[in-house]
Amino acid sequence: MANVDDRLALDPLDAEEALVLADALLAEGDVRGELIVLQRALAQFERGELPGLDPVAASTRIDRLVRTCRRKILGEWATSRHLRLRFRIGNLERVRVARGGTEELAGLVVALDAPESGTLHTLEFSSSRVARQIVRLCRAEARCFPTITTLVIEPCETDGENVPTTKGYQNLTRVFPNLVELELPSEFANRVRVTRPLARLVISTHPKSVVRSYRTRASGVAWSFWLAQLGVGATIGLHDFAVSVATAVQRMSGDPGWSRVAALDLSRSSLDDTEARDLAEVLAFDGVARRVCVEGTAMTAEGQARLCAVPLVTVEGAPAPLVVRPIVRRSWKMRPDPSNP
Repeated sequence: MANVDDRLALDPLDAEEALVLADALLAEGDVRGELIVLQRALAQFERGELPGLDPVAASTRIDRLVRTCRRKILGEWATSRHLRLRFRIGNLERVRVARGGTEELAGLVVALDAPESGTLHTLEFSSSRVARQIVRLCRAEARCFPTITTLVIEPCETDGENVPTTKGYQNLTRVFPNLVELELPSEFANRVRVTRPLARLVISTHPKSVVRSYRTRASGVAWSFWLAQLGVGATIGLHDFAVSVATAVQRMSGDPGWSRVAALDLSRSSLDDTEARDLAEVLAFDGVARRVCVEGTAMTAEGQARLCAVPLVTVEGAPAPLVVRPIVRRSWKMRPDPSNP
């Protein structure tokens, strides 16, 4: 079985190799073999290549097989609502950890180190507290996960009493040494040093973080620190950023590492028409070919036209549609007063 797991980890999404591995897994009584066949058949049905498939029956069977794989990987923690597993072509691809106690997270660390988790490459944490607990447990047991290439740590909401701490983030890349894509809250951005050039970096802040000191610290991201750790053709994302997008891009454009950036992901930023006008001026002065993703922003067609007019800049995605609520006029009639006939 170790040989099959090694081959699954090499290229889990190769279509021809997947069928060969499915036969090997079915011969050994592993339910992942049937899961590979069904998921591939369902993908062919969605492309119109397999019209005779019953999608309802296939989806029902896939759900049952996923629950079986979940029990096999997580053991006693399979029923936890805080852990979400995603399988693709029969292989564990993504795990999201919402929260959990120390024992539950310790069980997850052991499960992630199992052979069945060898194809896992994306790990998501709903808060920095959960990420620090996982890193602490892994360091205590001398565990590391070289197969994980994408790490997402979502920013948390802060109020006047609960400001996140940056302690413990120095060991993040020791546990995940081969990160290629990284999404970090801005308050931790200056604490992590990666061991290999990044292909995608996203700095994010929570839109409801109201602490002044927190947002000031969020706006002080050392861009030179991160631009030096990016690979050629990398993508930088600014999500719900605490300062002006144009200001952040202007700060980055003065650094020598800015030439490595090929795309800007502003899909969850504060980009509007005013920001788009300032950003267009910065990008026009820069004069380098770049892609800008504006999917779902508050920018209108006017701001999008300004960005599209910049030479060498390709705008991807569409802003969020403007929702106009109709005004409902109601006529109120005075009720008769029974005491005054």
